Amino acid sequence: MADSIAVKAGRFSSVKEILDFAIAEERQAGKFYTDLAQEMKSQAIREVFEDFAKEELGHKAKLEAVKRGKSAIKPESVRSLGVAGRLVDVEPKADMSYTDVLNLTMKKEKAA
Repeated sequence: MADSIAVKAGRFSSVKEILDFAIAEERQAGKFYTDLAQEMKSQAIREVFEDFAKEELGHKAKLEAVKRGKSAIKPESVRSLGVAGRLVDVEPKADMSYTDVLNLTMKKEKAA
């Protein structure tokens, strides 16, 4: 089924391509959060970004297990709160507040 959806979208021709794309996206997200963590002045905010990076790398590991045939993707029902669409754009900066961190990450996750 995933193959037929990807072919219709014209972007992917196989499940492997979809997984490779998703793995690369998770790697990029992990790097994004790791890089931001290094720029933060606040230790608490730095740790928040480091935790986000670990989550993204955990997603990457799960996708790699699926690709190796060691795991299956189980659909989950996730309810959207619809908050990300109402947030303002926030530029990363070294002295971000926790509110700005959440704003930035929700917008990034929605875009993904």
